[in-house]
Amino acid sequence: MALPTSIPMLVHLLFLITVCVAAPAQFIEPLLASNASLLNLKRSTSQDPSCPSGFLCEQTACPANVVCPTGERCVNFEGTLGCVPNAGLSFCAINPTNRQAVGCNQGVCCHGNCYIDETVCCDRPSVQCSVGQLCNACPSGQTCNANGCSGDPNTAPPTTTTSKPTSISIPTTTPVSPTVLPTSGTFKSIGCFADADGNRVLTTGSSVDYSPTGMTVEKCAELANGYQYAGVENNGECYWGDILSYQTSKDMAECSDYCNGDLTEICGGENRILLYQDSAWVLLTDAEYAAALQEFQALLQQLQTAVTKWHEDLKAYYAAIKEAAQKKRKRASVSLTQQGITLNLDREAILELMKPRTIKLKLITLDYYLKIKINQKQKNAEAAAKEFKTAETVINTVTEEIAKPNLPVEIIAEGIVPTIAQVEAVSTVVTAGTEIAATLGGAAVIVDGVVVAVATGIFATIAAVLAHFIPAGPPGGGGNDPPVTTTTKTTSTSSTCSPTMSPTAMVILMTEDATAAQYKDLALSIPDPQNHKEIIYELVNFRVLIADVNDCDIKKLWDNPIVETMSLEGPFILDDEADTASAPVAKREAGNVTHREFTHVVRDEPNVTAGLSGRALNPLIDFKTQPNSPWHLKLLNGLSHQIGVGLNGLFYDFPGYLFADRSAATQPQVSEVNLYLLDTGIRATHSDFAGRQVTALDATETDPSDKQGHGTHMCSVSAGNYAGVAKNANIVSVKKNQFVGAMSRAIGMILDDVVRHNFQARAVINMSFGAFISSLYPDDLPQGAQGPRIDIIGAYLARLYRSGIVVVCSAGNNGNFEINLIDKTPRVHGGRDTSLIVVGATTFDEIRWPNSQVIDPNDQGILSIYANGVDVVSAWFQDDDLYTTASGTSEATAVTSGRIAYLIANDVLQAQLVQGGLSNFASAVKAHIRQLGTNMKGTARVDPVYATPDTVPRLANGEAIECPTQNGQVAQPAYQVAPGAQEILPAAYPTIQVSDGMQVEVPQNQLPPCVRRP
Repeated sequence: MALPTSIPMLVHLLFLITVCVAAPAQFIEPLLASNASLLNLKRSTSQDPSCPSGFLCEQTACPANVVCPTGERCVNFEGTLGCVPNAGLSFCAINPTNRQAVGCNQGVCCHGNCYIDETVCCDRPSVQCSVGQLCNACPSGQTCNANGCSGDPNTAPPTTTTSKPTSISIPTTTPVSPTVLPTSGTFKSIGCFADADGNRVLTTGSSVDYSPTGMTVEKCAELANGYQYAGVENNGECYWGDILSYQTSKDMAECSDYCNGDLTEICGGENRILLYQDSAWVLLTDAEYAAALQEFQALLQQLQTAVTKWHEDLKAYYAAIKEAAQKKRKRASVSLTQQGITLNLDREAILELMKPRTIKLKLITLDYYLKIKINQKQKNAEAAAKEFKTAETVINTVTEEIAKPNLPVEIIAEGIVPTIAQVEAVSTVVTAGTEIAATLGGAAVIVDGVVVAVATGIFATIAAVLAHFIPAGPPGGGGNDPPVTTTTKTTSTSSTCSPTMSPTAMVILMTEDATAAQYKDLALSIPDPQNHKEIIYELVNFRVLIADVNDCDIKKLWDNPIVETMSLEGPFILDDEADTASAPVAKREAGNVTHREFTHVVRDEPNVTAGLSGRALNPLIDFKTQPNSPWHLKLLNGLSHQIGVGLNGLFYDFPGYLFADRSAATQPQVSEVNLYLLDTGIRATHSDFAGRQVTALDATETDPSDKQGHGTHMCSVSAGNYAGVAKNANIVSVKKNQFVGAMSRAIGMILDDVVRHNFQARAVINMSFGAFISSLYPDDLPQGAQGPRIDIIGAYLARLYRSGIVVVCSAGNNGNFEINLIDKTPRVHGGRDTSLIVVGATTFDEIRWPNSQVIDPNDQGILSIYANGVDVVSAWFQDDDLYTTASGTSEATAVTSGRIAYLIANDVLQAQLVQGGLSNFASAVKAHIRQLGTNMKGTARVDPVYATPDTVPRLANGEAIECPTQNGQVAQPAYQVAPGAQEILPAAYPTIQVSDGMQVEVPQNQLPPCVRRP
């Protein structure tokens, strides 16, 4: 049930505490303290979505260097600090602007309000509360649900009173100059390093504690005990391991952030790790490593003995239960009961051995020693490591299988005849046990010096690893010597092919009609199957295999009909890194923006003003203008730039961005559109995305956040609240990196998401990156193994088109070096007869930006359209409220992607564009935006560098509102030029409604002039 304030009993149950004394059954407006002082304001919007507007509700501990007067303590609301008396009120929320605080006496806080003890606080992010409002909470005894509360409230609830809060004074901070702690125990500082390309320097383990009593160098060294390296980063993060990966040494000055747990110590910095090395750590010698392997082998033999016993007991139990069921013998049930109990105890013994602190821990430790030996160029280590990976796979498989919940057998009670279903269930367990025993394998058996059974499974693997470090003992292994196996490793190479290329990671794409069985057969035919990586989305028949193969393997793969194409793993996928970004700027307050409106009648005829591409405006759709629009938005519909023949008559010359509010939430004829930004991630908490449908997917197997800024920039420009074109689109960030495997996973994610949620012909992908096609293939393949060299990204494009997805990519930023448009994929796949939309960048006056690539050596018509790409405003990725500007074809691509998402949200237009079928939808959209750009803005331009005709269309909005008369308001459009510096409004920018049926509404005295077009 909900929490209606009109029911006295519920008011009593959830009495909000904000007044001096209140009658239990009476609800009184709160009295707020007005002396809450601020220090170092960090946030303007609470992380609690239900927190009252203007307040901060999330409370954390204060930093250690904050000092309050005697008798007072510090409170911290999301970076806003204050001092309050030690005794007396607690606080639930603070307003960082007017310094009001909500006090609470002997109650509990919930979303900024204070309730009596035992109140249940609900988590419904869509509900925003107000101070003094009974909101998002349930009485004691009830539970929260999607619509309110359910269950019966407890009777006689406890009551409480409040007192007026004391003035909250300003705390002071003590000056602290953190320094590098030179040593912690046996760990010594070795310098400041940077994580490279999103990869951690230390990857074995990590711990995070940002609290004021959190991470210190000493705590991190303790966590890293037993490992060679420890590292602290970003105030409260600790990492450890035995190997340094991807490290880049940096000046010690770049590691300057204090440790949250000790402000006198340095804990690295943003993307900077302060490393420590344990001087007492010693790498095992070969003999010591071999001894450790033999200890591990002995532990495995215990495991094998336990598995064998369980498996044999299983088979005996199955025979007994099957016989009892067939002959309906009750006498057998007593023995069945005991057998079942014994079986389950056998399994528990196996699980005990498989615990992380036993077998798996030893396995991980041995593996890391091998990796260190590889780093030190030890000759035998790399070969041993390849063998050892098989052991890891076996242990992981056995661990997963033995822990499955269906393996304990059902205990048959005394005097009960087992049923057929119970017998079948035991049969299934026997089958699983057989597979587990086979996977684990067995040690060699030697009788009188003669091998009567060779080592198999993981025992054969350990024997092979041991052989790299100590001489082999008697045949088959005996005593402490490594067992010897007679099995040989098989490969896919044939006797007629001798590999000339070392095994190399390749990304192998299967055809769409490949079956699961065919794929499995192919995967098993490639060497080292336990180390393959698979990317499979069954719903869309998307199967990709990443495996280490040589040139002979590649030749066989090309001969397999289910292989569509292959590519090297990379890293080869590059963002348009030549994009130039400016320093972030703060947004200004918009308190002086007029919100008063006045109505101007447009016409009385039933047909309202002409709009998009000459189509009549739907009277159910409101139009809005965005005051102080960023320049890239103004260019879309500024009448002084509409020099084509698309408009004919008198039109209002709105100074800001004019757009239709085609929100699916308010307009029944409008559908949702997903805009996929395939980039570096997103800062989803930025205010430019506030209140929007934002999904953050990760194809890199790390996290979806943005560590570089490019992805946040693209999301903001295409669909942000302030900087974006498509203000109603669903934003779907899909994080990639430079590897083809991650790109493949991202494409699979998008295809699956579009089909699974029925977004065909309602989806747009933004691709602001490129890869040299020549880098996607190895150079040393022998004759016959080269294959057709099909660009894997081009293969993905075809699948996207068939699913009704529009793909928009950048033209590249090396035009100033006269680099042509066929240098990289995906843009090489553009052209007059293709569906790919390739976007170039223009300056503020829609002249080609000199860096935008334009040379089309084969005259294929690769470049589709131009959009503004210079000094484009967007959200900044390192702060929730800052913006920046950047220049490049990436920016132009994001503007275009947003424009397309805006267009296809209109059901009328979308239905026309999809008439030719899903596979032709992207081509229809491409033709439409090119025709619209030509009609609205013409093509009579000259290239600024080559002085040749520039006939590529410019991106246009196509929205305009016709003036009703020629009553003296007619004026020539003043040519708009970009301002020297763009002034940025808050994300919650004021919009002005300009069309509602047959009326135009604008702020008082702000009706724009009418101008004639063309």
